[in-house]
Amino acid sequence: KYPKQAIDKAWKRVIQHQFHDDLPGTSTMLQYNDSWDDYFVSLSQLQKEYEGAVDAIANVIYTYWCKECAVIVNNPIAKKRKAAVEAKIKLNHNAKFIKVVDKNGKEAPSQIISKQGKELTIVFIANVDSVGFKAYDVQVADKKYSKTTDLKITEHTLENSKYRVMFNKNGDIGSVVDKTLKVQLLSNPIKLAAHHNLGALNYPSWEIRKEDIDSTPYAYANTPTFEIIENGPARIAIKVSRHIEHSKIEQVVSLESGGEFIRVDNYI
Repeated sequence: KYPKQAIDKAWKRVIQHQFHDDLPGTSTMLQYNDSWDDYFVSLSQLQKEYEGAVDAIANVIYTYWCKECAVIVNNPIAKKRKAAVEAKIKLNHNAKFIKVVDKNGKEAPSQIISKQGKELTIVFIANVDSVGFKAYDVQVADKKYSKTTDLKITEHTLENSKYRVMFNKNGDIGSVVDKTLKVQLLSNPIKLAAHHNLGALNYPSWEIRKEDIDSTPYAYANTPTFEIIENGPARIAIKVSRHIEHSKIEQVVSLESGGEFIRVDNYI
């Protein structure tokens, strides 16, 4: 049965916070607290309904052709999508290497990120139609994916068919070249800086004033260590670890094969 009542209630709770005083941030903190609560409740409800629908469809997708472990990928956007998919799986056999194939036997670039017994975290490149589903079979293999992809990595550089990313000696992203447009996208390195007392107590945390952003930082992240944490045909990644005073900041910068974005994950 289509959950019309639940979706209608969740959506109306969202749109009641879309008016001009709420959405752009000109209300009071009391109102913001109510907004956060309502958004969280609605997002949780909508996520539950979506996951339930995906689960129901996945249960009836034909996967009898799979020899080892079926992985079903859903593309929720209205555009065909080719991107890296990360999945946690459990195989029937121990595996040093894997092979990921579709129903037609076409192998996708893949790699193992971590392994504990027969339980693996893997990454592979999936190609799924808009608002569609596609099944892949993860099999035990006797060697790594052997074809060369567009990915290249050194201790200080990441590169795919779209971007070339370089770090400077301080651990900052110092250069991003768009290889397609043949353009350097940065005029200056992207520095990791610390400021004192941004904003005011009567403003929410996201309302940072321009004069605070333009102020001189009291410290920069420094003394970097570089570590290549992923180096496969589907995805590459470098972790840069630095400190600002007593805080340790880790930045994981990654590129996918054929990807058109640079991902930066920050851990403090």
